Parts: sequence; structure tokens; C-alpha cells
Amino acid sequence: MDDASLNLVRARTNLAKARRDYLVARVTLEWVMGTMGETRSSGPPPRNAPTPATGLARDTVH
Repeated sequence: MDDASLNLVRARTNLAKARRDYLVARVTLEWVMGTMGETRSSGPPPRNAPTPATGLARDTVH
């Protein structure tokens, strides 16, 4: 495997770990706040909210 391929695999692995860490932190925050399982009020999501499909903030540059 060449350096570029290895770097790509590592970057994808790091991204997957970061997404997981974000989701764990979010669930933990909701649990601590006592809001787990509650749905958000209607309306647009916050400006930098993660999108359901990617888990990434919309302002993130790809």
C-alpha cells in the first residue's frame, strides 16, 4: 500500500472515530441535561447542526 492510500485509510478511520465521539458526547449531554428522547421543536435546525446523512456540520468543508 503506498503512502497516499495509507493516509486516506487513516483519514477515513479518524473521521469515523470523530463522528462516533461526537454522537457519544451529544447523547451524554442530552442525558445530563435530562432531555434524552425529547424531540426538538419544529423549525429549522441550528446553523451549524450536523446533518443526519453525514453527521457533519453543514459549515464543514469537504
